Amino acid sequence: MGRMRDYEQPQKGCFPIDVPVVLSCVKEYKTSGSNNYKKQLMIELYTGMRMGEINALKPEDIDLANGVIHVRATISMGLGGRNFWKEHPKTDAGVRDVPINELVRPILEEALAEARNNKAGTVFYDYRKGDIISTQQVCYFFRRVCDKYDLPYYGQHSLRHTFATRCIEAGVQPVVLKTWMGHTDIHITLDTYADVFNHLNDSSQVKLEDYLTGNEKRRPTSWRNS
Repeated sequence: MGRMRDYEQPQKGCFPIDVPVVLSCVKEYKTSGSNNYKKQLMIELYTGMRMGEINALKPEDIDLANGVIHVRATISMGLGGRNFWKEHPKTDAGVRDVPINELVRPILEEALAEARNNKAGTVFYDYRKGDIISTQQVCYFFRRVCDKYDLPYYGQHSLRHTFATRCIEAGVQPVVLKTWMGHTDIHITLDTYADVFNHLNDSSQVKLEDYLTGNEKRRPTSWRNS
């Protein structure tokens, strides 16, 4: 494997992740006996959860019956660089329910089936070290994947941003996206993805014209002439 490239910083609001290519490379990457963090990366891409929140998940947090993930904790770094399971996420808004879509459901089911008892009680656990998994561990893993397949490396957090970008493109309302992402304020959502919203300006105008035109045609003649 060649030398790792430097971190590449995308422009604000622009997260050019080629999802099919990244998924293919992540799945194909050989772990060679090292810890495998593929599921965490795919969960981040399909839910927008922070990596610390994913690594802190316990079986009872994954509610397959009701189709939601209960985000109630995170993995944080304390004094001396020691990671620990923290009962509360990054912010008050971080305590939330994230919907389980059909892309992430089989990944969660497989993760639950593979989970073993551990002292942290988490779904994902470093059984070699006998410790919880840190965000940094997953970052290093994702960087090795990107380097292996000559992909630009924007950091594993770019997968969370890619999820948000896809939501906006799909027409998810900002206030709903704010809740799913665990943002404390709607302005964080709007500011972070301002360029993405701006790129949808033309299509939004077309939708408005179609809507107004359709309503106009459905109105009684007397209304249109008044």
